[in-house]
Amino acid sequence: MSYRVGIQTRAGRDLARLHPDVRKAVAAHIEALAQSPRPAGVKTLRGALGGSYRLTVRKDYRVGYDVDDESRTVTVWQVGHRSGFYEEGKRRRR
Repeated sequence: MSYRVGIQTRAGRDLARLHPDVRKAVAAHIEALAQSPRPAGVKTLRGALGGSYRLTVRKDYRVGYDVDDESRTVTVWQVGHRSGFYEEGKRRRR
């Protein structure tokens, strides 16, 4: 049973800005969310980002996403380097 994976416009722009090697690795992890929306190593976010999930790619990059089990969808809302990921996520999730 697979999920549909959608990428919000801003997350798509985030992805496009990454170095091609990193972009390829991040895209592969995002595609894998269709089969397993909560893979090993995924973290549930707390605080202002509570209820969302964070996936780590290559130690320094993060993918922020939500899972809706009823409609079987995964929505990626942010992709970025860990240095600004959480602050930017708080601005986006207001």
